[in-house]
Amino acid sequence: MSVRCKFRCMSVTRHVDSGTIIEFLPVLAKGKHTPEGSEENSRFWDATPSGDVKLTYKPGLDGTRFEVGGYYYIDLLEAGSSQSWKLWELSQRENSLVVRLGLGWSYERILTHAELMLDIHNQGAWAPFQGKVGTHWTVTFTPCK
Repeated sequence: MSVRCKFRCMSVTRHVDSGTIIEFLPVLAKGKHTPEGSEENSRFWDATPSGDVKLTYKPGLDGTRFEVGGYYYIDLLEAGSSQSWKLWELSQRENSLVVRLGLGWSYERILTHAELMLDIHNQGAWAPFQGKVGTHWTVTFTPCK
């Protein structure tokens, strides 16, 4: 079972020695103070109103496929490969489930390090993660309008 999130690229920071860091936050619901939102964004916001993603690329390999201000679907699918992201932590709160996935540091990969945190309020979206700490996941980013 796959899980889809929608995030917005907030920054792309290039460092000569340590590589490029790309940061994402969940999309905002459409509202009085966020007129750029959409009905679709509101549905994603209702499910996951907080979280963040941070990707670190090798120096010289800057992940230019991401645009600041751009919107991206992030699809998570449980996988068997140890080369994929690992579900490191689950924390259940009264009204939400905090999910942390990541790639440990490796300078042999183009994407040297990555972290993804979701604070999921939609209890219907908890099932794919429950009892899965230590499992591996494929994480893909797809641009969207």
